Amino acid sequence: MPLSDAEDDAADAAKTKAGQTDDLLKQIPGMARDAQKKLMDGVEQVRGQINDLDMDDINERLGGARSFITERVTDKPVAATVAAVGAGFLIGLMFAGKRR
Repeated sequence: MPLSDAEDDAADAAKTKAGQTDDLLKQIPGMARDAQKKLMDGVEQVRGQINDLDMDDINERLGGARSFITERVTDKPVAATVAAVGAGFLIGLMFAGKRR
């Protein structure tokens, strides 16, 4: 039984889509390699930046942050306690919200 023009068009479209799908599937390994290379290049760049950081500078900044927090807690212990409890409560709500 001969196919109608619509059936011929549909069959041709299906063949074209199948060919395009095959082409895309063949490109996936190359795309994955490219993505992996870009990721590794980014990791190496970050490693280089981390190695360039001065550890004394980092320790100084952390010490400044530590002294800032210590001063605030010493000056206003009740407010610091309320803030810490509030932050803990909010974090607990975020984690509990995922279980519902």
